[in-house]
Amino acid sequence: VFDRYPMIDGTFFLSPQAYGENVVQVISDGRLQFINAVCVGCLEGGSDIRCAACKKKWDGSTLLLGTMYSYDIFAAMPCCQKRLTCKHCRRAVVDVNTGLSFYSEYSRMITCPYCKAYDYHFIRPMSDTFVVKQPIWN
Repeated sequence: VFDRYPMIDGTFFLSPQAYGENVVQVISDGRLQFINAVCVGCLEGGSDIRCAACKKKWDGSTLLLGTMYSYDIFAAMPCCQKRLTCKHCRRAVVDVNTGLSFYSEYSRMITCPYCKAYDYHFIRPMSDTFVVKQPIWN
């Protein structure tokens, strides 16, 4: 694995969204994806990352360090109904209490049952999804 992916003090994940400037573009399962990374500090709560809608703290402590997830880890952990709304009509695409069967389903294109828009509804820019507060002491 390390001949294809460098070691990281955190974890990698694939997403159709590029969350930063230094991401690698790849084709995975015939789809354009970006290899994103999250550092160990953010995974373990070193930065205060909260949902922009419900203000619940994002918890990445269950994710394995050094792993390459084949789905968007931010989209796969919805905390409130707002995170599961259509990008176009803003109505619920999935009920937060029911959810989807697999984490990877949150990273796929899905049709809104109301406006019929086919999109990556659960994958949004970091600034639209989370409020990030960096600690003043390291």
